[in-house]
This record gives sequence, C-alpha cells and structure tokens, in this order.
Amino acid sequence: MLRYGVKVKPGVGENAQTIWLIDWKKPQKNHFAIAEEADRRWGQHGRKHEAPGHRLYVNGIALGILELKRSIVSVARVIRQNLDNQKKVL
Repeated sequence: MLRYGVKVKPGVGENAQTIWLIDWKKPQKNHFAIAEEADRRWGQHGRKHEAPGHRLYVNGIALGILELKRSIVSVARVIRQNLDNQKKVL
C-alpha cells in the first residue's frame, strides 16, 4: 500500500481511485517527523532500565525505529528485544 497506494471507491457505482499514502514523485510534499521515546522498565535485580529510542514517521505512518544502545549490547540481543516487544500482551 505504501508503494502502490490504496484503491477506494468514493460511492456505489463510481470508479475506484488510488489514494497515495506517500508522495513518491514529490517527496518534499510528505510530512516527516521523529518522535523521541524512552522505554522505562524494571530489569533484573530490581534496577530501572531505560532504553532511549526514536520513531521515524512519514505522513503519520511509523516507518522506522532507531534504538540507542550501549556498544556492549549485541545486535542479536537488540533484534530479539524488538521481536519480543511486538508480541501480543495478554
């Protein structure tokens, strides 16, 4: 949908129109934003854990995440954390 748009019918019997979520031909017409977020959780041994990060938006659609980690944290651990954060909470 981001690349090819969304087909919608304005009304019954009318032809479908394409709504573009991102203007690929004129990128300057899009709205870009970065939101700073700090994830605060209680980690092991009862210590508070803060993980600052940034979310990247284009036209209100979240397209990317920048996680700021210490250099001693492995990439595999960050990926595992990201996948865990996407699991449904019951």
